[in-house]
Amino acid sequence: MKRFLGLVLVALAAVAATAPAHAEDVNLNFYPFAPRYLDKDTWDPVENQYAFGGTVDFGKAGWPLHFAIGLHGSVGDEANFNPLVSGVTGTVNELSFGIAKIWTTKGTVRPFLSGGVSFVHAAADADLFTGTIDSDDDSIGMWVEGGVYWRLSPHFNLGMFGRMLTGTSITLFENVPGFEADGDTDYFEWGPMLGWSWPPKK
Repeated sequence: MKRFLGLVLVALAAVAATAPAHAEDVNLNFYPFAPRYLDKDTWDPVENQYAFGGTVDFGKAGWPLHFAIGLHGSVGDEANFNPLVSGVTGTVNELSFGIAKIWTTKGTVRPFLSGGVSFVHAAADADLFTGTIDSDDDSIGMWVEGGVYWRLSPHFNLGMFGRMLTGTSITLFENVPGFEADGDTDYFEWGPMLGWSWPPKK
């Protein structure tokens, strides 16, 4: 997870650094903490995960819609699951592309709605008394995100968001009898968001 978080920061910083050269309106939003809820049938006992990520949207001044690129990840860990399993860890990492609509009001309020396609990588491992088993799988799904933030300074934003992913399909531990899990990485998450926007608010 630490490696993924580092990738999130590097990738978003790279996009944020290059986007203003080609765009006139840029919003970079970070999600420092969000509870993520996955399907219990697939992810038990790590269906409730800690999520972190960010999205940058950008476009020309006056465009009705922005392009949006995001990186998101989550991790769940459960110890002493049962007498045969001493620990289970699950992760879901996601690269998303889409479009975003930000409504500009006369004040500081900025409602937004976005959505598109996500490329998802899911992984899980379990510590058994006989050793560790692990599995991973990839999928593609559709994401939708919405929320509201406030421009508290010329550049700084603070707000809340909700996000969901749907339409994915994965299989974990398919070669391990008794541990097979056919399901998905569909989720819902929500939480606070911190943002930076360009150009500065006058």
